[in-house]
Amino acid sequence: MAGKKVEVNSDKPKDQDSKTEQTAEYLNAAVEGDAGAQNKIGRMYLLGIGGVPKDKVKAAAWYRKSAEQGNIDGQIQLGQLYENGWGVPNDRAEAEAWYLKAAEQGSARGFTQIARLYANGARDDAKAVEWYRKAAGMGDAHGQCSLGEMYATGRGVPKDEVEAVAWYRKAAEQGDNSAQSNLGDMYADGRGVPKDEVEAAIWYRKAADQGDSLAQYKLGKMYARGHGVPQDFAAAAEWFCKADEKDTDYDPTTLRSCYEERLGVPLDEIIAAYRKAGEQGSFHWQITLAYMYQQGDSVPKDQTEAQKWFRKAASTENREAWFKRYGPNGEDIRRRMESGSNG
Repeated sequence: MAGKKVEVNSDKPKDQDSKTEQTAEYLNAAVEGDAGAQNKIGRMYLLGIGGVPKDKVKAAAWYRKSAEQGNIDGQIQLGQLYENGWGVPNDRAEAEAWYLKAAEQGSARGFTQIARLYANGARDDAKAVEWYRKAAGMGDAHGQCSLGEMYATGRGVPKDEVEAVAWYRKAAEQGDNSAQSNLGDMYADGRGVPKDEVEAAIWYRKAADQGDSLAQYKLGKMYARGHGVPQDFAAAAEWFCKADEKDTDYDPTTLRSCYEERLGVPLDEIIAAYRKAGEQGSFHWQITLAYMYQQGDSVPKDQTEAQKWFRKAASTENREAWFKRYGPNGEDIRRRMESGSNG
């Protein structure tokens, strides 16, 4: 009966008392057949949030209840579970079937999910283009950006950088950060449009402001080198630091290389940029400063200052990711950091 409080049953987790009140409300609504609530409970089980244990089998069961009611989000989520083999057998055909059900209801996301299956799994680029074009034709920004990427690389269609720019622009003007970053690349390189570093910086900034870490790094590099924007090492350090927070796999030596390449930047500006990035939590620049002060590299040797930066690095949350990024040198950096931070 609608509105009736449902008692604990086999569909509910046993740790009822530990769930939040909101989770309990969602669960009751889900048991009574609310497709939106079923999706929410499915997500909770998938991620292990909301006071329920992570259980991909139960997640799939709840998404299936929603999908079988014709709920588009439930259909797409269930398709993703089949695509990845989460809580259900890995079954590409079943994934495509659920994506298609969503697409048949007019979901552009359904089209892009099918396209991605062909682009990344079946490696049928012509089919992928066909499905991306359907989504793009509906005005879907992700479909437009993906279609632009196919034209830019010549996958499934003849390579056409002018056409790529046209699709990137459609998506970028809708606020798609990947398209904005890609459009910045096209202007920076002069592909499909006349080279225009000022315009490139404009599009990188739009993407960077949305948290796109690659665009943040590229914008930082433009500030460091004075391409398309006035040279500003403080701004460069700020954008590199933002990108660093996302563990972006970029070359973290760009700031120092600008000094070493004699681009007319005073050393004190370089050091100030390092310090700003280090104070904002950049592990790489904390370690860099520690080594510089320890060894007297470009700064007066100062073991107290070196120890300060080693200690900051030792307390930085993403340090483990950086150790991995440094590859074979990671363990040596770890040992030196631990030794330096202990005095």
